[in-house]
Amino acid sequence: QEGQSAPRLSGILPGQPHTRARLATLLWGDSAEEDALNSLRQTVFVIRKALASEEPPILVGDGETLGLSTSALKTDVAEFERLMVNLNPHALDRFRAIAAPSNLPAFAQAFDCKSGDAMVRPEDQRCQIW
Repeated sequence: QEGQSAPRLSGILPGQPHTRARLATLLWGDSAEEDALNSLRQTVFVIRKALASEEPPILVGDGETLGLSTSALKTDVAEFERLMVNLNPHALDRFRAIAAPSNLPAFAQAFDCKSGDAMVRPEDQRCQIW
């Protein structure tokens, strides 16, 4: 089916180009190599045609590699990795747990927090979960 494997390309992270042979194997591993490469060519053609007006281009690559543009697509994983290299300790707020670890005695013990530290709530103010 023409273009049927196109949605599978969405599992490939932006900024990580793959050889065309690798993509053909990933997407059509149960097909002969020549058939898989042909299917990849057809699928890339259909995707490029459907997204021709997109700027910047979503599919990027040269004759040997193909990948998804980091400037055209954003994923949670890519965003998390980008923020991990940012040394701002507040950059990861959207990836933090909602529950405050200051309620957890195990947290205080693991990180050697003392009574009175900002990350240790007094026992009478802790949320207890059974």
